[in-house]
Amino acid sequence: TKDIDFGAPSVVKKIYSVTVTYKSDNAQTQPIKYALNGGTSYTALNGNFIDTSGDYKVLKATPSSVLSCESISIQIINPTNTSGTTKGIHINDISIEYRVLKNKLASSDT
Repeated sequence: TKDIDFGAPSVVKKIYSVTVTYKSDNAQTQPIKYALNGGTSYTALNGNFIDTSGDYKVLKATPSSVLSCESISIQIINPTNTSGTTKGIHINDISIEYRVLKNKLASSDT
C-alpha cells in the first residue's frame, strides 16, 4: 500500500494488528509485511494464509510487539513463490487496528 498516516501525519499512533480478507489456493507463511514512517525495509507480521479452497477467509496478523509510528505501509507477498496453474492470492480488503496517542506529536528535526 501507499504510506498510510490515517489523516494525522505528525501524530504518533500505536498499531496493534492488520486484518486481511483473502482467498488463496496455497498456504503462505508470513505473507504480510510492514514498513514504518516512509521506510522501505519491510518486516513480517505473525500470521499465515491457508489454502481456502476458493472461499474468503480472514487473517488477523500481529506484530511481535505493538508498533509506534507516524505512518505505516503494508506489503502482501507470495513467499512460497508458487506458480503454475494456481490462481494465487486474492485480497478483498485490509483493515488496520490502531490508536492515536493523544498529545503525542512526532519529534521535530529542527
